[in-house]
Amino acid sequence: MFAVSSLVSQQIVAQSVEPDKVDVNGAISSKSAANKFALTFGVNYIDNNQTKNFAFFNDDLTRFKSAFTLGLTRELGKNSQIGLDLHTNNLEIGGKDNFFIQSTFMYNYNLAPLLFNSDKTFKTTIGAGTGFYSLQNQNDNLLLVVNLGLEVWFTKGLAILVQHRSNIGVLEPKQDVVNNFNQLVFGIKTRL
Repeated sequence: MFAVSSLVSQQIVAQSVEPDKVDVNGAISSKSAANKFALTFGVNYIDNNQTKNFAFFNDDLTRFKSAFTLGLTRELGKNSQIGLDLHTNNLEIGGKDNFFIQSTFMYNYNLAPLLFNSDKTFKTTIGAGTGFYSLQNQNDNLLLVVNLGLEVWFTKGLAILVQHRSNIGVLEPKQDVVNNFNQLVFGIKTRL
């Protein structure tokens, strides 16, 4: 009787998770939990338009120097994920480079199943979040962030990521050097 109930419970577990994530004894592998996390390494490009209006990519105000991006995401379900990102750059203010650091917490929703009837190769995401930035000797500010993104998965564990982010300063800046800014993020994303 015990052997029959054990066999039935293994079948229920096997049907409730993907087949490659259940071992021969019916136990769910720890790899299934780890695959929900992904790490992104990349660069970011900032358009510091210095105003409350968004004027896209004025050559005099764009910056791409020490532009490092690091992100960690966790899938919440088939089409949603949360993430924590860290971005650095150098912004030229008054002829001097000022170190810029930004951290954001984002929620992203995958639109690919609605657009392409598939989400295995392409993930087209829309997201919103909040964050904080600090500019050396200048401003600190809270941010509201909205983004559009594209992930192209070459394998189950490796993708290229491209995002456009609109960062909206919440507080009035101490100095009108950075408030709202656009940001492009390019990266390599790998599942852990």
